[in-house]
Amino acid sequence: MEHKLPNNVTEIGPCMICLSKEELQEIKDGKPMPAWKFIPWVLEFLGVPLMQRPHNPEEIKEPNVEEMNEEERKAYDKELKKKAEEKKKKDKEDEELRKAKEERHRKRQEAIEEGLNLEELGL
Repeated sequence: MEHKLPNNVTEIGPCMICLSKEELQEIKDGKPMPAWKFIPWVLEFLGVPLMQRPHNPEEIKEPNVEEMNEEERKAYDKELKKKAEEKKKKDKEDEELRKAKEERHRKRQEAIEEGLNLEELGL
């Protein structure tokens, strides 16, 4: 079986559960180590993912429009228009939902003030 070195010396990589360099030195010196600190290593060795780091939003960069040829620019503009339409559609749906909630709340308040049964009205 191949010996896998622990990935805890660096913070780069998918494993987010790491020991500090001081803790590693204590283990090398023979001091006791709690089992809960060792479990992530075993799980990673077995291939069980502990956590995937989220993508850094800074890594996504806008392409340079000035360096694009005509076809790339048309495709990029088309993609931007599509995203804008989707955002506009989502905003419209959110606005309609907000208005429906406000209307329901208004009807409910009126029914409470009049002393009507809310269950019969579906409110």
